[in-house]
Parts: sequence; structure tokens; C-alpha cells
Amino acid sequence: MLDSVIAYIGEVFLDAVIDKSQSIKISKKKRIIYTIIFLLITLFYVALFLIITHIAIFN
Repeated sequence: MLDSVIAYIGEVFLDAVIDKSQSIKISKKKRIIYTIIFLLITLFYVALFLIITHIAIFN
């Protein structure tokens, strides 16, 4: 349940970034910031998956 919510939030974020980048010209600095935010969300999702897997295996 939680993983689907996080996946949905990530999808909405990506859709917003893609829509914004297509509608206006984004500077290189903003593009780097969006990429960093996307990577942080992705790392959070991977860490959450690893924590859930660890709990499932060792409990």
C-alpha cells in the first residue's frame, strides 16, 4: 500500500516536471535541481523498499 502511494507521488512529480519543462524553457540550473530532487525521491523509494524487505526477512 505504502509503496504504491510513493510510486504515485513520484509519477505525479515526474509528470509535473515534464509538463513544466515542455511548456517553458528551463535553465540549466533548474534542470539540475529537478534532477537532484528526482534522484532523492528515487533513493528514498529504494531505501524504503530495502527497509520493508529487511523487516519482512528478519521478523
